[in-house]
Amino acid sequence: MSEMLFYLLALLATGGIICLTLFAVSSAMPILKFWGGLWATGLIVSVFIPLAGGALTVLAPSMQTPAILSATPGVLHTVFDASLFSGPGEMTGNVSPIIIRDVGPTLLLGLYITVLLTGLIRLIAGRRRAQAMAFQAQGPYELDGIAFWVSSEAGAPFAISRGFGQDNARIIMPARFEAQLNDLSLSLILRHEQAHIKRRDDQLGLLLRVVVAVCWFSPFAHILFARWSQSAEIQCDAAAVANRPTEMRRVFANTLLEALHITADRVRQYPAASFSTHRIWSEKMRITQIMKGSPAVFKRSVGAIVLACLAVPATAIGAMSIAAHGKQAAYTVTTPPATQVIAHIKIVEGKITARFGQRADPFDDGKIKTHNGIDIAAPIGTPIRAPSDGVIVEATKLFDNKPAYGLVVVHMSGDGTQTLFSHLDEFSVVTGQSVTAGQEIAKVGNSGRSTGPHVHVETIRNGERVDPLSIWPTLQ
Repeated sequence: MSEMLFYLLALLATGGIICLTLFAVSSAMPILKFWGGLWATGLIVSVFIPLAGGALTVLAPSMQTPAILSATPGVLHTVFDASLFSGPGEMTGNVSPIIIRDVGPTLLLGLYITVLLTGLIRLIAGRRRAQAMAFQAQGPYELDGIAFWVSSEAGAPFAISRGFGQDNARIIMPARFEAQLNDLSLSLILRHEQAHIKRRDDQLGLLLRVVVAVCWFSPFAHILFARWSQSAEIQCDAAAVANRPTEMRRVFANTLLEALHITADRVRQYPAASFSTHRIWSEKMRITQIMKGSPAVFKRSVGAIVLACLAVPATAIGAMSIAAHGKQAAYTVTTPPATQVIAHIKIVEGKITARFGQRADPFDDGKIKTHNGIDIAAPIGTPIRAPSDGVIVEATKLFDNKPAYGLVVVHMSGDGTQTLFSHLDEFSVVTGQSVTAGQEIAKVGNSGRSTGPHVHVETIRNGERVDPLSIWPTLQ
């Protein structure tokens, strides 16, 4: 049993040394900070080294026992010798120290095995629930060439597979996401999950979870796994917006924030490659990397998974021996990164009938309410033109589940400024489409909750609603 204590201490020490080393390396070479292979390898090695040593003591019993192991029983006797704390006339003999020395390691081993089995059972049960959910989901559906399935039970999008092949993998989209997010946001999420599948993060993550379960008592193992998980998410975020214009990063960051809002009351996590981690500090890091651009995406090699596969059996052998011995999106966006306001372009011909700010609500007996945009009255069918080069982030008949808006088009400029046009008669663009300044995108209408033919215009810059006239003076 003394070897068991040595194993636990060695594992903690090895994990601590590797953790400090990897943090130092990632600080010196920032490009490695978000490379999942670095943290996965560190986790595997931190567990493999001490357990491999334990396995060798059984596989080669004729080998001389290391001096530190030979000394361990004496150390244990000293540590657990309660007679050192007894007064005169108390506890004569060595009966109690011997009992403590013999029973202590046994209790320690029992605790270790109990927590280990509990962790493995929970891991297996969670995995089975996730697979059952995935293969009972409705579908397949397809968006931009990527197949996905919809489940009302899922709390967050995730990718899960059976075996090591990519052919058996499925992307599961929660029904609430499918209902509340626009096609562009869904497309970016699907690209993110598709990156997980290509990298085989689901399989590697499962193996690393087994390693963490075996090494449950080591805080360093949990730290290394958390860093691998965060790195995998950031790399897949980078893949989702790779070769896309700058404004797509802002759209994706907003999508991640929306995902956090949608999943706020459904925090159950499954052992699979999930889109949202529910950890605010991690999501803040992801949003920061999305907006400024992550380092180069490292491809997952099969060798990393093979290394993990070899580490898990070695881990099990070591523990037992010590105990015994003692697809791409279809959108093509080519907009420039900066907003271009063309002075001579008239966005829509008409008359301003309601301005930004406080006004009397025409639907509530003149009660004073905040008007988040401006209203421009014009005949039905009057063209509405793109205020600048940009991308259409939404073109829908039902915006934000609010029929009052009627038909809506949301335009986003290269600097992230979003402009909404509502109560439309029709629109001539689709979500994700690149547009140029002055291009017709819709026509004035009277859809939704409206007092007459007009277009309602809202503008959001840096996350706040602003007066559209302050951004687009040609609306006058």
